[in-house]
Amino acid sequence: MRPLKLTIAGFGPYAGVQELDFTKLGQRGLYLITGDTGAGKTTIFDAITFALFGEASGGDRSADMLRSKYAGLDAPTFVELTFAYDGKEYTVRRSPEYQRKKTRGAGTTRQAADAQLTYPDGRVVTKWKEVDRAVREVIGVSREQFAQVAMISQGSFRQLLQADTKQRQKIFRDIFGTGLYVSLQEELKERTAQVKLRRDQTAAGIRQFVESIVWDPEDPLAAEAERARSGELPTAEVSRLLEELLTRDTARQEELTGQSSRTDREMEQVVAGLTQAQARRRAQQSLAEKTGEEQRRTAVLAQLTAAAEQARATVPEQEQLARQIAGLEAVQTDYDALEQKRRALQEKKQSLTQAQTAKQSLERRRAALAAQLEDMTRERKGLEGADADRERLENQRQRLNQRREQVLLLVRDGKALDRARQELERLQQAYLAAARRSDQLGRQYDGMQRAFLDEQAGILAAGLEPDMPCPVCGSVHHPRLAVISQQAPTEADVKRAKGDYEGAQKQTEKTSAQASAQRGSVAAAESAFREKSAALFGEMPLEQVPAAGEAEAEQLNGQLQTLAGQMARLEEQTARKIQLDRLLPDREKALSDEDGALTQAQSQLAALTAAARELADQVAAMEEKLVYPDKVTLNREIQARRQQLEDLKSALTRAETAYNAGKEQLAAVRSAIAQLKEQLAETQETDVEGLTRQREELLRRRGDLDARSKTVHARLTANAAAREGIAKKAQALSALDAQYAWMKALSDTANGTLSGKDKVMLETYIQAAYFDRILDRANLRLRKMSGGQYDLERRKNASDQRSQSGLELDIVDHINTTRRSVNTLSGGEAFLASLALALGLSDEVQMSTGIHLDTLFVDEGFGSLDSEALNKAYLTLAGLTQGNRLVGVISHVAELKEKIDRQIVVKKDRTGQSRANIVAG
Repeated sequence: MRPLKLTIAGFGPYAGVQELDFTKLGQRGLYLITGDTGAGKTTIFDAITFALFGEASGGDRSADMLRSKYAGLDAPTFVELTFAYDGKEYTVRRSPEYQRKKTRGAGTTRQAADAQLTYPDGRVVTKWKEVDRAVREVIGVSREQFAQVAMISQGSFRQLLQADTKQRQKIFRDIFGTGLYVSLQEELKERTAQVKLRRDQTAAGIRQFVESIVWDPEDPLAAEAERARSGELPTAEVSRLLEELLTRDTARQEELTGQSSRTDREMEQVVAGLTQAQARRRAQQSLAEKTGEEQRRTAVLAQLTAAAEQARATVPEQEQLARQIAGLEAVQTDYDALEQKRRALQEKKQSLTQAQTAKQSLERRRAALAAQLEDMTRERKGLEGADADRERLENQRQRLNQRREQVLLLVRDGKALDRARQELERLQQAYLAAARRSDQLGRQYDGMQRAFLDEQAGILAAGLEPDMPCPVCGSVHHPRLAVISQQAPTEADVKRAKGDYEGAQKQTEKTSAQASAQRGSVAAAESAFREKSAALFGEMPLEQVPAAGEAEAEQLNGQLQTLAGQMARLEEQTARKIQLDRLLPDREKALSDEDGALTQAQSQLAALTAAARELADQVAAMEEKLVYPDKVTLNREIQARRQQLEDLKSALTRAETAYNAGKEQLAAVRSAIAQLKEQLAETQETDVEGLTRQREELLRRRGDLDARSKTVHARLTANAAAREGIAKKAQALSALDAQYAWMKALSDTANGTLSGKDKVMLETYIQAAYFDRILDRANLRLRKMSGGQYDLERRKNASDQRSQSGLELDIVDHINTTRRSVNTLSGGEAFLASLALALGLSDEVQMSTGIHLDTLFVDEGFGSLDSEALNKAYLTLAGLTQGNRLVGVISHVAELKEKIDRQIVVKKDRTGQSRANIVAG
């Protein structure tokens, strides 16, 4: 990647549009970015990084901090970079989110962030994330990788030099993409843990089966079984023990089964004898009961015979009631006709009442509609002028609003001018204080310098010896030696005073520039404020303008509020007029409809009156012919006679049914007595008590055998399940033990956790290979810059075997033949080592990834180097330009300004804004 043209607008200290044509710097070689402190040199790097990746070059500057504080509210903020990659030109343009002036009305609004990338073929990609993805596809690096490889910003040099293994792992992971090895390490660790879990679960399953083994406490194998349950026997011995226990319990089960069969046969004989004895006893009891029942049922049958004869005597009365009921039922239809006429008359009367009520309601509704139509017509006529009044008030409101906005804007400008004046006064006071301090420190420095020089004679005299020539005048006689004052300053005191004085001078210059810039801002603001004030208030003293503006704004607010109330009332009147125009035709049609409905209701009322009179005459004629007043009374009489008939019939049926049942029950009892007598004649007496005692003994014996059999069966079931479970899990455990052994060794190796070995993970091992190649490249430059004294070397053996290692870095001193930590290097030595390492990293990334970065940016101070080291660093950077590589360096060092003739010079004007110019040399 090579930048061709950079355009900056409203970005950092660059308020206006700034263009930098990098093609003027040539295709290769060094160029210098120089200028005042804080002028915006690093901002050029920030702009390139922001254009490519949407972020600044330094991690402490986010995108929302890049809007220029000097840019006007209507000035845009953007960065546009045209760059070449692989022989093709691309243009990327980005704008951060910022506040800008509204296009309509006063105030500001949010300008959303935007991005756009134009390909060599004219194709355009928009949207922030899509441009991020497209730029990375083109140049092949992320912002973090770009910062490490192509743009080495302030503070980044020593980060890689003095990092420990964990820090370098993170750096290399981002640059070389070794995260996939971490994923492999974690996958191995996770799978090993899963195998161990299955292995432990299988072993626990075997222990559960062993703990489930049961045995007879009297068994000779009981002691050995206790040892197995306690975990003292190996799995093979436990399996053998289970086989013996199962063999013994199987034999016991067969023996108990035989005893149970013999007991069952004896029980069958005893139960048969008891059953026969119980049957004879029940037959004897039943015979006695049936004989008594025969006597009772004979007496009951005599009573039932008399009741049946009495019920048969009511048959003639039943026939007479049936004839009476038939006669009454014949006249029921006459009463039905009467009831229909009565219901029809009642319905006509209800309809007549409803018709009268409807007619009265129609009359009231028509009167209300007529009155409402008259009121609405009168109201509509009174609203004719509302539209014209509303338009007149709207024009007046617009004029008042425009005047109020102009006045309020002038008041805000006045307050801003007051704040600017206060800031000017503060800066002037700061300048005066800095000037006084600079003068004071200057006088102190001059006094200490003179006192120090005055004391040099005393220092020289202190070193003279008798009869030895003076190094100044050559005399061997020293009649009166100068004496050193106890209050004389040391050389260090003089240097410290000089440094304080120079720092104060710089602070004075800085505050003077700030006050001067603020004075210009105040003058411009006063001129603009005076012009706006004259336009609004005429020739009024400026100090009276704010109060006059606020008073007029308050007055205008009151007028606008009054006007708003008037307009609201007119709005209501206009809305009411529109509503009446819509409602009046509806109300007129409704009144016409009501007139028609009223005429129809009068006709219907007359027809209903005539029909009701005719039905009343028909009902009166029918009532004179019938005996009972209504059908309900007739039905009650029919129902009473029917009930009487039903009662007589039911009594006859019940009497005959009871007689027949009594006769059948007496016959059944006599038949049962004959069967019981025959059954007793066929059986003999039995010893029931003896058979009962024999059965109880057999039941006790069978219960004991069942209990013992259940115990043996439970042991057989549990131990057979344990034998099968142990056999299955023992085979699985053997396979899991073998799998876990090799998987743990592989996981520990990959994760660097092998006992007694250096803690080097797989990712670290891969990164170490990259690191060794980086160090090979870095040492080519470090040897030149250090005169062959130093080499960087990766530490092969860890200082301890408890923490992660493999990427620690030592410095090898070939002069002293020592090896030590890079943290022991002095400031200048550390800078050279850091620079060499950063350049080695840049070379290795481009070689190993195939990325082409034809430009290198270095933003780092060179002030810690002496002249010789600075010259070597310069030669090293100059050597990077071979192969058409362009290297940009930010520095304040004067020697570099003399060595590098191609420069980007950044200057800050009195207002604090910056400009950059390219000097091609």
